[in-house]
Amino acid sequence: EDIGRVIADNLTYLLSTDKVLSYPSMEAMKLDYDVKLDISRFEGTLGGEMDLMVRWGIFDGAGNSLNDVKASHIVEPTNGGGYDVMVAAQSRALAHFSRELADAILEVSGR
Repeated sequence: EDIGRVIADNLTYLLSTDKVLSYPSMEAMKLDYDVKLDISRFEGTLGGEMDLMVRWGIFDGAGNSLNDVKASHIVEPTNGGGYDVMVAAQSRALAHFSRELADAILEVSGR
């Protein structure tokens, strides 16, 4: 749930809208777009790299696919040996993915 909230917050900023919600808070709302994410890897090593692997797709409010299922693989260096740099690398990886997702949403919306 925390990862979904971070991505939703990032999309709110990147898309300049307050109408971004993360599951489960969106269940009772009519949706323009529904983004499905399958995060298969979100791990790293101290002093090594943070690895994020996500398969994702964008659907309209009726559940019809608006783009092909995509796969994103993002690697961020941890730049040190402490947990603070690991968390910073996680944040950068989610920000990078959020930018990819925002660009795809803008593309399917015609903006």
